[in-house]
Amino acid sequence: MSSTFCSGGKVMQPGFQTTMQSGNCIIFLFSGFVLDEPWKYGVGILLAFMMGLSNELFLYLRRWVAAQIENKHKLWRIAICAIYGAHMTLAYWLMLLVMTYETLIFIAIVLGLAAGHLLFQFAPLPKTDTHNIQGSTPCCGGSWDHISK
Repeated sequence: MSSTFCSGGKVMQPGFQTTMQSGNCIIFLFSGFVLDEPWKYGVGILLAFMMGLSNELFLYLRRWVAAQIENKHKLWRIAICAIYGAHMTLAYWLMLLVMTYETLIFIAIVLGLAAGHLLFQFAPLPKTDTHNIQGSTPCCGGSWDHISK
């Protein structure tokens, strides 16, 4: 894979660099999405930002669903499990993107996480009596803390 923008297809740079500095094309998670053109590189940076923001959205969604289903049938916990699975998939994809050592993708992820935290940290949730879902790091996206009130 070669273009005037970059050449090859790498999943990891030798230390934090931009594609413009290294000349290496970055593979964005899947071999079919090589950031080998300036517009693809821009789309990759935008996607990295949106994925970071979505990580915080998933945490909020898990909290919201947990509060909504508190007094419902236990089978509703499957919804939380499904959301948790999607959240962890996204979190590990973010980790893999950081491991490309592509500077602008890393910055986009951090800015997306921060923007998502700003947007969803203070978003209202339904009242709940027993569960509080806390987040931790993007790669390990959150855990259950059972708190009795």
